[in-house]
Amino acid sequence: MLESVKDEEYSVAYAQNLLSTVNIVLRCLRHDRRIRVSPSELVGRRIHVRQTVPQGEKEIVKDAAEELQEVQNPRAAAVLLLTRAFGMRVREASLANLERLKSEALQKGECRILEGTKGGRKSDDRTIPMGEEQWEALNYALQHSPKDSKNLLANNETYIAFLRKCVTPGRLVLQAHGLISYREMRAAFAIDTYESEAGHLAPIKCTPTNHEAHLRAQKLTARRLGHYRANVSRAYIG
Repeated sequence: MLESVKDEEYSVAYAQNLLSTVNIVLRCLRHDRRIRVSPSELVGRRIHVRQTVPQGEKEIVKDAAEELQEVQNPRAAAVLLLTRAFGMRVREASLANLERLKSEALQKGECRILEGTKGGRKSDDRTIPMGEEQWEALNYALQHSPKDSKNLLANNETYIAFLRKCVTPGRLVLQAHGLISYREMRAAFAIDTYESEAGHLAPIKCTPTNHEAHLRAQKLTARRLGHYRANVSRAYIG
């Protein structure tokens, strides 16, 4: 469950609610409170402000992706590259309609993140500008998308099966390169977005001196991450 929280499959609040339900069931079955789990200890507190700079240097990410391909797990490499280049969650990267992304990118120079969004929340204004990094990630994902599939899943494959077969084993390679998780790529993307818009370092690195620029960059970062709450951005940029 902790991994699901880290990759934003579950929110901290939702994961804590699930664990609280476990406590209730145990109490009902046992008629006592001797066995219980601590939701906050297992999945963290509901509000988190990042305290450390995320590991997501582009050369390291590239090296990790190359190793994933060498060990015959190119779809995990595609997830890694998409999360870093587009700030996608794992589910979004896995289920993204790659042909649609390419079509929008060619027509508008940017593309929308629509599939696999948290809570089904879709918005036309969550657009990511296309640059060299985005094109490299998208083209790689298209190259390794299964035959006749619009995304990274085979037509007869469930999302859970894809996680077990590709994404979860890929974590070992990420960690061998010093990359804590796929979610760290999203945090690194957030910092890049913030610093590009604000014109100064992210709060995790120093205290912002231009309050107006800080608020503007925080708002943009929140929109591109897909949660639209500027205060939630603190979990990524500090």
